[in-house]
Amino acid sequence: MTVPIDALGRAEALEAHRNQPERLVFVLSRSRLFSDALAHTISAIPGFRAVSATVDRAPPTDSAPAAVLAQSDRRRERGYELVELAKTTWPTAPVIAILPTSIIPPTSAGAVAVDHWISAEADVPELALVLERATTPGPRRVTPPPPPRRTRTIRPARPHGLTLREVQMVRLLALGQSVPEISERLSISHHTVRKHAQNAMYKLGSHTRLELVATARQLGLLGGMRASDR
Repeated sequence: MTVPIDALGRAEALEAHRNQPERLVFVLSRSRLFSDALAHTISAIPGFRAVSATVDRAPPTDSAPAAVLAQSDRRRERGYELVELAKTTWPTAPVIAILPTSIIPPTSAGAVAVDHWISAEADVPELALVLERATTPGPRRVTPPPPPRRTRTIRPARPHGLTLREVQMVRLLALGQSVPEISERLSISHHTVRKHAQNAMYKLGSHTRLELVATARQLGLLGGMRASDR
């Protein structure tokens, strides 16, 4: 059964978070910075605790996860290697594939089978709903791949209104990365880097990148950053 992501569904999911035990989520990515940022965001959602992992760094716990978020990598020929790795490593846990807008979801019979998908441009309420759907016991539920986004409406400023990519962008700026460095690191254009930074500035009510980083730090979006993340 596919449940649409709507305002009512988000409210029900957030309410359910407050009434259930904390659930452990693993975040698997090739980028330590990305997995750390997303794990920090998920841990701020009531009812969930997240730990990050990369292909070279296992989660710092022996506990079984309630769900695994695996990042699709558009820079590689096989963009779903991490999804397949997550399904093999934690076969009993539902896997949520993080889908960049540049990757077309697999539709052929031989493609990797994933029940839950979320766009890298999703906001926190959408993320909370997909986590709730994936980790709630009972009949199998499905989150279909998000449709391609041709345009995106910027919402009014709010502390948790940043997309996953915008959080990553702010953390890279906080590490002193320049636009060309971020562009090369994430394999995106200079224009896209500036666009994400401008969106984050608007949402957090900042006027400069320096003010953006300071605001993000006050909101706790930069928690757990290390010099080694450079």
